[in-house]
Amino acid sequence: MIKVIHAVVLALLVGMLPFCGQNSVEPPNQQNDPPPDSTEILLPYNVSDSLPPDPPDNLPYGEIAFIKADDERALCILNLDTGEMSTDTACCGGVVVWSPDGEKIAFASTEGKEVAQIYVMNADGSGKRVVTLMEYNGRIMPHIDGGWGPAWSPDGKRIVFTRCMNCEASRNAEIFIIDLDTTQGVNEVRLTHNSSWDSVEDWSPDGKKILFSSETNLDGSRDSKWKFYTMNVDGSDKQLLIPYEGTGASALRFSPDGKYIAFIGWRDSQDIFLMNADGTNIRRITKNDIVEHYLSWSSDGHRLAFYIGSVFTGGDVYIINTSGNNLSQVTSGQEKYYYPEWRPMLQH
Repeated sequence: MIKVIHAVVLALLVGMLPFCGQNSVEPPNQQNDPPPDSTEILLPYNVSDSLPPDPPDNLPYGEIAFIKADDERALCILNLDTGEMSTDTACCGGVVVWSPDGEKIAFASTEGKEVAQIYVMNADGSGKRVVTLMEYNGRIMPHIDGGWGPAWSPDGKRIVFTRCMNCEASRNAEIFIIDLDTTQGVNEVRLTHNSSWDSVEDWSPDGKKILFSSETNLDGSRDSKWKFYTMNVDGSDKQLLIPYEGTGASALRFSPDGKYIAFIGWRDSQDIFLMNADGTNIRRITKNDIVEHYLSWSSDGHRLAFYIGSVFTGGDVYIINTSGNNLSQVTSGQEKYYYPEWRPMLQH
């Protein structure tokens, strides 16, 4: 069941689609009282109760892409303002990421191969091609180690991604950037050189910073505890944003204007948080007993999309204002979905 969201009052009108379930589910209990202190929320920081304002009335919602959580793994694109939904054939199997112009989608898939490769395709499913490439004996071919976890550069010309290095022998993943234009050959740059696990989170909207997670400390030591950093696009100037300190975080994403980072904070529970791009002024957006997964920003920077359910079997898609208000359930019923990703709306 897909619920159409109207911008004025966030009324939920049910639009039946042929592949969707029919059992309505009530949204989880959303509490709007101020955040508790840092010891209660299990994050090692002082947490502010100052959140951004609600969006203006009549602000369009736009479109969200997500993956159907079944064997088909169809790509669904839902217009939140009209309720219209399009579906593609099996394509992705995991996270999909829109290009900055909203015309293409990047994703990782094994497609029957031994390792995952990153693909780029048009929004209608056409023009699919592998972009994690290498040159061998004078020809360009898919890279033997592949890659996953793509994030686009703001100009849409490059993709940063994670690649497992010698995975059969060691737990080691590194971060690379590759040019999508191969007319002059394959141009790939390796950004990290650690003996542990580094993983891409996002690329900053100004194009200057890569947001990533790592088990490696700034001094090069390894302790198998996830920390979150930024670095320049050449791999220099690593800056710690979130230390481990007995807790954790996931799904870090830059806001469209680059001022904020939204993330899911977790230890004994999970909630959505907002902080400045430099890691300061952490604010709590949700306070409830549900388990949120994945995050994506709307183009206007006023809303976040996520799903509630299982990382293995999917769940239902929700959206919420960054103010913490207007939690709205987008999908319900027997069909489950993964990884909602808001489509960029270009300003003309």
